[in-house]
Amino acid sequence: MSDYRTSNSENARELYIKRGFYGEKMLSKYENLIDFFAAEKYLYGRVDRSYVPMEISPTAPMMTLQQTNRNPSAGFQVLDFVGRAFQDLSMQFRKKVMAGEIRANDPVLTTLEVQRGYTSPRTLFRNFQITNKETMRGYFHSNELNFSNFDEFLVHFSPALQSQLLVLPFTYPAFLKSRHCPMNVNGLVIDIFSTSCANDQEKIDQFRNSPNWEFYLNACRSYGFSVDFNNPGRLIADIGTPEMIQYARHNNFLSTNNVIAMAYVPAHRIYYESFKQVMLDIYNTTKKDYIEVEYCQDGTLRNRVVKPKEYTIDLLNATYPDTLFLQLYMRIRLAESPELKLTKAESAMINREIMDILAVKGSAAALDIFEARIGETYNNSGSLTQRVNSVKIREEDKDRNIDSRGY
Repeated sequence: MSDYRTSNSENARELYIKRGFYGEKMLSKYENLIDFFAAEKYLYGRVDRSYVPMEISPTAPMMTLQQTNRNPSAGFQVLDFVGRAFQDLSMQFRKKVMAGEIRANDPVLTTLEVQRGYTSPRTLFRNFQITNKETMRGYFHSNELNFSNFDEFLVHFSPALQSQLLVLPFTYPAFLKSRHCPMNVNGLVIDIFSTSCANDQEKIDQFRNSPNWEFYLNACRSYGFSVDFNNPGRLIADIGTPEMIQYARHNNFLSTNNVIAMAYVPAHRIYYESFKQVMLDIYNTTKKDYIEVEYCQDGTLRNRVVKPKEYTIDLLNATYPDTLFLQLYMRIRLAESPELKLTKAESAMINREIMDILAVKGSAAALDIFEARIGETYNNSGSLTQRVNSVKIREEDKDRNIDSRGY
């Protein structure tokens, strides 16, 4: 029997013990071997410094990397500066193989082959919305919730949403921050090896036990890449390092803040433009004809078929003010953010504040400030994020005097 996990089929105690063995085996002096599953590290590249969800800008420069051996025609996109850094990293491996300084027949860590790059979060979310609609429809129908118009629909929508949020996020910004969304959506991730996340034995065999392992970690660090502790075949461009920023300068990104501000855009801005259509789609998915008992003047009863009102976007806009949808959006986002632990009074205060901003500065500014308020919980003094970042800063300062290339 393996000392390390090969699947999740074993009992909880055995899995816990084997995960401990994996953690001990993977311990390294290289600070760029990072547990991206811990704390808010999983959100790296998907939220800005205020923890507002973001996505790659349509104008961000991208590069297509080719898979080197198995399928030369396959192309995988990443942000341009990430691709440049990876190309140089791959060239360094080739040079060391030719010089006989690293093992030439290592199955993974001789030639770095791209297996996966950028994945469009919007494509993933469109598929995710299909599940959302079906979940909503199932809740309405199984609970026999009927409505004749949009007002009545909204009365039932709130409890239906609470039920769904137990297992699935509803909005695009919440999806980006959830475990349902992979790290590859940030354009900073390159996978060079495909394996099951549950197969720790394979990770140990292919990476930790490789004679090229330490060279791999050191080389990645010197080109500005972190390596995922739980998936060592995954490289993540660290936009907080001078090495990666040097590559970003090719795209006129002169600092970490430049990368965030110019290569990404807040996810809520474009999503909110479609929010009314999302709600209309849910309305149309859940509505159905139903029978209503009607009392007649002569004391008799008769059944009447009720057909819910049909809406178009234009009719929805003409019938309901924009403030209703903004308030609805905020209620949903607050419900998706249980970590805030807001009281009803605090939620009401945020609502009043945002409505005041809406009246003066418009919906775009109101949404920006609202999303920043939601993200504040991650930046509180003493938060786990702050402690993780403080440790990293101290370690990086300590290592600044060490030659980063170290070959």
